[in-house]
Amino acid sequence: MNYPHVSLFPGHIEVRATPEDFESPFERLRELQAWHSSSLDRIHPIWTRDDKVCLSVDWSRYGEDGTRYLSGNIIYIVTNVEGHWGIQFRARSEPRDRDGPPPEAAAAGQRPNLLTLVPEEIEEFARRHTTPLPPHLEELARFTLEEMEYGLMLSGPIEGGLLQFLAWSTGAKRVLELGCFTGFSAQMLAAELPDDGEVITCEIDRETAEIARRHADEGPDGHKIEIRVGPALETLETLDGPFDLVFIDADKDPYIDYYEASLELLADKGIIAVDNVLLNGRVTNPESRSGQRMAAFNAHVAADPRVKQVLLPVRDGVMLIRRA
Repeated sequence: MNYPHVSLFPGHIEVRATPEDFESPFERLRELQAWHSSSLDRIHPIWTRDDKVCLSVDWSRYGEDGTRYLSGNIIYIVTNVEGHWGIQFRARSEPRDRDGPPPEAAAAGQRPNLLTLVPEEIEEFARRHTTPLPPHLEELARFTLEEMEYGLMLSGPIEGGLLQFLAWSTGAKRVLELGCFTGFSAQMLAAELPDDGEVITCEIDRETAEIARRHADEGPDGHKIEIRVGPALETLETLDGPFDLVFIDADKDPYIDYYEASLELLADKGIIAVDNVLLNGRVTNPESRSGQRMAAFNAHVAADPRVKQVLLPVRDGVMLIRRA
């Protein structure tokens, strides 16, 4: 790693107190508690500020014979508050099977609790074979990942491409989005609409909405995008349908309420696309409260006789819903 104020040591990350003061002592950040026998293979800084750094960490776990059988990735945002470094945000990918279970698990006829999410190299292969982003969206993606505190919420080119296909295939003219963030997916969707089409996108944070507005106005389709600021459920109460496509990607707890309200506004041949329905794999973990809430949403839709749906393991899971 070629980064002077962040260091990788076996089993932990260390960050110097300030980027400029390289002689100051390190503060040890104890993490990976559930994977205490893991080895941290690679650390890559995504962006840094004077009091904050975003790190991508690859880790592996090895059996007693030295065979690697699990690996994964964790994104950290590490921040300095009053001279003390700590984890502000963590997003962990699900572990990936590498070379089979550890010897003791194989002998017992067991495997680690793994999920069949797309490996990183397959995700990268898919990205390379997806229509590339135009320059203004490349810049927006870069800005979001490097400048926004929660830039990992970016939909990305693969999911954005899927949304564009949905807009194109439905001949969409009106699109509703719950969860604007920096407006990347709103711009992707707007690009597939006719010149008199519209994307109404909801964002709860005014400052973030202003960022999205600025970037939308710098692109070729900003005139099609209307940003509503405030809680999405309150905005939904003010809207008239029908919408040809609805994309739900806001806070997760009200997903059932979002779904019910969106279905009322959906055109007869319209589609609802719901993001994060696998919730980083936690939907299968009975001990994860957030995972079980998302599992309850999936079950709610699956039991609804008014609709048909398919759950795609794209990124963090995308469910497509239409009227039955």
